[in-house]
Amino acid sequence: RRDWVQFDPLWDLLAACHMSADETDADSKLEKAYPPRWWIIRAFWQGKALRKFFRKLDRHYRLDWASPVRYGKKGKSGGNPPRLRMKNKNNPKVDLREVPVGLWRNCYNSAFLATLRPDELRRLQIIDKDFDFTL
Repeated sequence: RRDWVQFDPLWDLLAACHMSADETDADSKLEKAYPPRWWIIRAFWQGKALRKFFRKLDRHYRLDWASPVRYGKKGKSGGNPPRLRMKNKNNPKVDLREVPVGLWRNCYNSAFLATLRPDELRRLQIIDKDFDFTL
């Protein structure tokens, strides 16, 4: 909707399996909140700049869903609201998701890269430039 075409090269290299995951706020139906909260499970390979960019996109999406009039629609978007995804500061979770190849250096977490052998680093084909995440 926003014509953010400058991010197309990034989207071409990412798939759903590269994103963070999430889990609901409680195991018991008695404890569940409405709308439900979803705790973010961070993908270990993702760098801080990329994670911040994804969180900003999440916020824009929630605002767009709540105020579609900006885009010429008459009323609120139909269906369920977007997930309320939150960082779990008390029990943050990280998982080892599939790692995309060929991203810019600021897309990767330096702590993750430090765990790799030299041949694994080469296979990632990291672009030796920073990606511009400016919205």
